[in-house]
Amino acid sequence: MPTLAPLLEKVTPAVVNIAVLQKSPDEQNPLLRDPFFRRFFGGLEQARPQIAAGSGVIVDAKNGYVITNAHVVKMRARW
Repeated sequence: MPTLAPLLEKVTPAVVNIAVLQKSPDEQNPLLRDPFFRRFFGGLEQARPQIAAGSGVIVDAKNGYVITNAHVVKMRARW
């Protein structure tokens, strides 16, 4: 009886783990980059960086292309 084992041996190396680290919302706040505002609000407790994780599949190793779901890499950070 045929199994999926030969197929899985071929495709499993293309499966990748994706981890995304996003700056905390406070680090993204342009007001907190201003020394005047930091003087008054800089002592606020800093939010922790947000971490997301998921999986993807390598579709073009030569060019480094990976397909994953949008929610895995969706970030509020400005590029």
